[in-house]
Amino acid sequence: NAGGTLIPDADGRLPLHAACRPGKDVPARRRREMEREAKEDGWEKTPQEVLVGGLLESDPGAANIKDGEGNLPLHYACRSHGQKVVDALLDSYPDGASVVSEGSGLVPLQIACGALRPKYEQYEKGKDVDGIVGRLVKLHPEGARASGGKKEENKSSDSNTTKEWGLPLHIISASSALSPHLSNETVLALIAANPDAVRTKDAEGNLPLHNAIRNRPHDTAKSTVLIRSLLREYPAAALEHDFRDNLPLHITLTHARGGTGTGSTYRRISKLLFDAHPDAVLRPDTAGRLPAHRVAKILGETGGVGKDMPGWATLLREIAERNPSALVEKDDRGRTPLHCLCFSLSDAVSDLAEAGKSPKKSSDIMEGVFRFLLTEGPEALDVEDGGGNRPRDMMENDRRLGHLGEDRGELSPTFTALKREVMKGSKHWKTIGAVDPEEKIKKEQPMESKAGSDEL
Repeated sequence: NAGGTLIPDADGRLPLHAACRPGKDVPARRRREMEREAKEDGWEKTPQEVLVGGLLESDPGAANIKDGEGNLPLHYACRSHGQKVVDALLDSYPDGASVVSEGSGLVPLQIACGALRPKYEQYEKGKDVDGIVGRLVKLHPEGARASGGKKEENKSSDSNTTKEWGLPLHIISASSALSPHLSNETVLALIAANPDAVRTKDAEGNLPLHNAIRNRPHDTAKSTVLIRSLLREYPAAALEHDFRDNLPLHITLTHARGGTGTGSTYRRISKLLFDAHPDAVLRPDTAGRLPAHRVAKILGETGGVGKDMPGWATLLREIAERNPSALVEKDDRGRTPLHCLCFSLSDAVSDLAEAGKSPKKSSDIMEGVFRFLLTEGPEALDVEDGGGNRPRDMMENDRRLGHLGEDRGELSPTFTALKREVMKGSKHWKTIGAVDPEEKIKKEQPMESKAGSDEL
């Protein structure tokens, strides 16, 4: 029944609409298995590609027919994120790129950028989004200025508020599933179509840069493409506050963790932001912590090991050079960067000992960090935080010994060396800082002298 391709169902959908709709909620891993099995059976196309191709071959005009909700097949295909399907529909009806969905109020570009957000596992992490967005921008550049489309914010029975989805650049910047797959060329094309978007805040008060940093999920170099492009086009964004009154550097350092695999990317982003506007290190975040506090905490979380230590140590020194007083500044808990380092280091060393990963050698880089902090701000050794804790006490006492006296990490060469340095007292470090600058420089040197060695 060839004529059946133009017969709508009760919802006004043609078979082509149904074929373009997102599939069932299949986890990404299972979807990959299904695609691999299909190829092994001789299928060169996915079932969706076969269906859409056959329906368009039978009735090409179906591509420009709206269903009962006012959607073209293209609107559904952009939500599914299948590039070959989108290409086939655009080949049949190029003007579809400019058509606004009557149901959602969105143009295809907004949907492709992540509006209507299908579940993260529903498709292969948006691997085709780069090609789809690139072609839609080329066919309909004005789509980059579209900011309509209502999204439900609260579905409770007594309250139902809505907000606009916003510009495509804001939408895709906030999509952790899609943004890492954008190429530099596509990002630049999206920005070129609407240059004002990089400096425009969305309804929540965020720039695209804020969204891109907060929703960056993957520890890969490619995941920073969007952030680099946004910062290059609008460097002043590094000094713009988000809806929580935090700078991009604050957001980055809040998300970074020294003992995880995401440290490298966050360190690179932090360096990009610092280089764009070093004055960002002068401003505290909403927790009253300066970037120096955050970086010191991250360094402690490494436990004295890890490939990211040299980079974080260098960044801390650069921050201190721009804002020397930061090393003795207190956050909202009354803690200096030295407090933050001691607290997180003690916990990290304990965790490494429990996991049997305590380093057999001392860390010259970590010792260099401590010497740098102690020579530049020796008075911090005796500063009490809101709980009455002093860095001196935190390092001198074996806080992590269990009730049976077993080692909980204190025998780590790094931890032992640092306790020895602290026990010298603030007078010793003040003397070094005041009368022996050459010695101070020599003691700082380990921060970079063995930057290439990694104890683990």
